[in-house]
Amino acid sequence: MTSARSAFVLLFVLMVFNYLDRTIVATMFVPLKAEWGVSDRELGFLASVVPLTIAVCAIPLSIVADRWSRLRAIVVMALAWNGATIGAAFATDYASLLAMRALVGVGEAAYGPTCAALLAALFPREQRSTVLGAFFLASVLGALIGMLLGGAIVSPWGWRAGFWAAGLPGMLLAVALLVMRRPQWDVGPTPTPAREKRAAIWVGLGRLLTTRTVLLTCIGGALQLLPAAVIFAWMPAYLEREAAFSPQAAALTSAGIILASGIGIVAWGHLADRRQRHHRCGRLQVSIVGALVAGTLLTVAFALLAPGALQIALIAAGAGAVGSAVGPVNAVVIDSAPPQLGATAAALANTIANLLGFAVGPLLAGVLSDRFGLPVALIATSLLCLPAAGAFALATLTYAHDAAHVDAPPAPPAARRAASR
Repeated sequence: MTSARSAFVLLFVLMVFNYLDRTIVATMFVPLKAEWGVSDRELGFLASVVPLTIAVCAIPLSIVADRWSRLRAIVVMALAWNGATIGAAFATDYASLLAMRALVGVGEAAYGPTCAALLAALFPREQRSTVLGAFFLASVLGALIGMLLGGAIVSPWGWRAGFWAAGLPGMLLAVALLVMRRPQWDVGPTPTPAREKRAAIWVGLGRLLTTRTVLLTCIGGALQLLPAAVIFAWMPAYLEREAAFSPQAAALTSAGIILASGIGIVAWGHLADRRQRHHRCGRLQVSIVGALVAGTLLTVAFALLAPGALQIALIAAGAGAVGSAVGPVNAVVIDSAPPQLGATAAALANTIANLLGFAVGPLLAGVLSDRFGLPVALIATSLLCLPAAGAFALATLTYAHDAAHVDAPPAPPAARRAASR
């Protein structure tokens, strides 16, 4: 195995543990509520606090990684989030557990972007799309394993054992990465003066925030991913409460729904690329259809069907349709941004998705559940796919102009001066 492939394998497996540590807490909601008497709002915040801290810390910590050492930053981040996961096993009350979960988010914040930059430097340019696409599939695998592992461990041995099982292997893998590292893995960007870096960041963000297609697409993607975040966090508790599933059966069923969402990401993404070949707004059109399908299927499943096989099948199909936004949203955002701002545009989309989708979703569902019940909370959050479709529809009105503006060659200085008069 080549050095680059060895690095990919280690980083991929660590990415699996990254999402495993995020997801496993969903299998602990029922025993935590029974032991500490916490509200559903508080349980939801245990899931929301991780993407919230990721959204806040991702950009500054990514800058630190670029200016220090990507490989060393990756090892430190992995040790931090796995250490915080193990630390959660020692929590004595809700506040201490919430603090450990927040530290998990801090540790994970820049892991994905830093690994993407490192792998892009290690592999040839013509292989980057394949390599990075394969790397981020680890997120679905990690979420799936988190559900299965939690279901297998939490019920017989308790929720503290679940945190040990999630954090200890990741901690050992981080140490293995440090021991097995190769000098050629520790690559970094071309050195740039700090003042120029700061100026480029602020100018880039300002330009993106004034591009209507970018903003509308990012908001639509976040609104559509919010129901997915709710399902991932609350599905095990819903099945245990409403369908009288055992913890193991609830976790296994939830893992199947997560797998369906991963399949949907790939299938809908392929459909969006095919549609894009024949229509300039093809990706956005597919995103609109996917949002409408997801909202309809999930709302019907939670509002009209009793817990059972048919309901679970519709939820799985709806989760797959929710995934229709993942690939097209990132592609449209990058298409609408200047080439030199592609990475910044993707980071902006990720930050908005974490803030408005993954951070808000589980907490919002918990608040609604405390007041109206968990089924109503799931119905209400599923309906947010409909305004997501509206945001994508509005983006079709500006996409052609913004993409053409990006593709157009820059005007000569004399022409720019004349246009500004």
